[in-house]
Amino acid sequence: MLTESPWIDAVAPSAAEIDALQRKYCISPSFITHSLDSRERPRIDEGREATLVILRTPELGRPGGVPYTTSPVGFVLGRSRIVTICPRENEVLRQTRQDLEKAGPSVQPFQVLLQALDVMARQYLTYLDKIDAAVDKLELRLSTALGNEAVQELLKVQKGLVYFVTALRGNALVLDRLKQSPQFHVSGDDENRLEDILVEIRQAIEASEVMDETLSNLMDAFTSIIANNLNAVMKILAAVSVIVSVPVVLASLYGMNVPLPYSKEPHAFFWLLGASIAGSVALVLFFRRRGWL
Repeated sequence: MLTESPWIDAVAPSAAEIDALQRKYCISPSFITHSLDSRERPRIDEGREATLVILRTPELGRPGGVPYTTSPVGFVLGRSRIVTICPRENEVLRQTRQDLEKAGPSVQPFQVLLQALDVMARQYLTYLDKIDAAVDKLELRLSTALGNEAVQELLKVQKGLVYFVTALRGNALVLDRLKQSPQFHVSGDDENRLEDILVEIRQAIEASEVMDETLSNLMDAFTSIIANNLNAVMKILAAVSVIVSVPVVLASLYGMNVPLPYSKEPHAFFWLLGASIAGSVALVLFFRRRGWL
């Protein structure tokens, strides 16, 4: 929805709203196209009347898919107005809107961008903490897992981390260029705040890179753990099969319709039962001594 304020927020704009952005606010069509492209990378595009700053913000993924992903947001900075354009509802912009409600109409375009950057950096760190907690839970599951479900979940988390690392690196490069650009006259307080935001983003980059490397090591380790768990189960099943084979063989022999030694003895059944139990117990003791059980 387009309004008369220093900040115009265009979320998934319709054709009519896109036309209004071009005519009323003289926004370049390429700025709108790039901002609405879900695959757009962080960048700065300087025009005659405005400058486009595209950043990738964190967001929750779809249920059953990658738990965390990123989406682009375009900040079109003009002399007295800022226009944000994004392909869908964005949590960073929603939180920024709430934080700036007390500022009223006197808020400056660059202050909107700084606030959004601050929210974005904190959102990345929050999601990274949640990813860390999710990985801890997956570790407990993987230590006793035999199937691929937990490993597949771990792969999805790792894929989300790759999205974060790529987006954070691009955002950091854009902010470094923004800080050095002569077109942006940043005051002392705003410059210090921008530097603090850069520090938080670099911290998020380091945290996500460490977690990504840790997950890669965990994947290798847990692949071996799952194989070992499966081997242990197969070893037990094989031992049980051998132990059970003793009474099965004896019962099969004395179940044949041919004359056999002691087959006509009155206590032959109990002798056969005792021999089966003794043979099975002997195998159990043998396997235990060899460490196979």
